[in-house]
Amino acid sequence: MERNDEGIAYFCERVERCRDDVDLLLLYGSYLTGDAGPRSDVDLCFVPATERGWQVAETFIPAGRLRPVRQAWTGRASSGSPSSPSR
Repeated sequence: MERNDEGIAYFCERVERCRDDVDLLLLYGSYLTGDAGPRSDVDLCFVPATERGWQVAETFIPAGRLRPVRQAWTGRASSGSPSSPSR
């Protein structure tokens, strides 16, 4: 199994355990089209629905990078149930 395949399997396993905490999980790019090569990255869109979903997201984003995203989405960077952004 290739390194990215192992990463995808790990991510899917984590998300499967908390599927009610995820609004959207979307695979796109070369892995979706079947054009992935040995140096391809994995393109995923992950939208958490609950605090637990945010915790899962935090395990896949380098330290310090999620806080700005979370703050923009929820209006706060601290723990607590995220609110939906105004649309």
